[in-house]
Amino acid sequence: MQKELEKEEVIVLVRNSLIQKQKIQAWDIQSDNLTISNLELKAVRKDKDEIEMKTNSIADFENLKKLIKGIGRLNFFIGEENLVFYSELKKLNDDGSLTVSLPERWLIEERRFNERIKTNGLGQVHLKNKSLTSILTILDISESGFSVVLKKIDAKRFKKGAILENCHLEFLDLKIDLDYKIQRIQVFKHYEFADYPYEVTVIGMSFETDCENTKNKILEAIRGLREEFSSLLTESHS
Repeated sequence: MQKELEKEEVIVLVRNSLIQKQKIQAWDIQSDNLTISNLELKAVRKDKDEIEMKTNSIADFENLKKLIKGIGRLNFFIGEENLVFYSELKKLNDDGSLTVSLPERWLIEERRFNERIKTNGLGQVHLKNKSLTSILTILDISESGFSVVLKKIDAKRFKKGAILENCHLEFLDLKIDLDYKIQRIQVFKHYEFADYPYEVTVIGMSFETDCENTKNKILEAIRGLREEFSSLLTESHS
């Protein structure tokens, strides 16, 4: 059963994990490999909009540094609460301690993300307009839309507000042809976004459909991605 959590509820879950000394992990999938840093919760400060943690070992600290890239957003997983959330890195200290913002995006049990989740290369979209036909990897996705990364020179051919008609999307077992509307265009300089050594543009698009069946198919695909990630992270505990 799906249910959206309010941010206050997520903070309560994180605080509960602190009190019960539950395990927390920072994680990401890089070059098809799962990288994990085991952490210990130290404090949750709502007034300062921050969470304090510390790595459990030198190896975890080294893995954590590998996970910190681009704009400094980190993925976290609390197994006992079955909670996945994203936070922005505020500070990293030489002793392995770190401070991050309170969760901005989250997922729990069968509930969907408040916003988007990274696909880690599991989906593609065939984009086309009058001057470009391209197959691009989906960067992140939600039930309302997705984002892709293009080289700056290719991105200039797309305009905010434009409708891309009848584009093909493949994501896990989902294969659909839909219209998409460009909602966001954001330019990043060299190494500013992830590990790209050149300027890139992130384009956010929305699904333009009123079909409930299509919406349900998209939601099922996103749920499947969440279950795959949770399974990978759970197996890492064993």
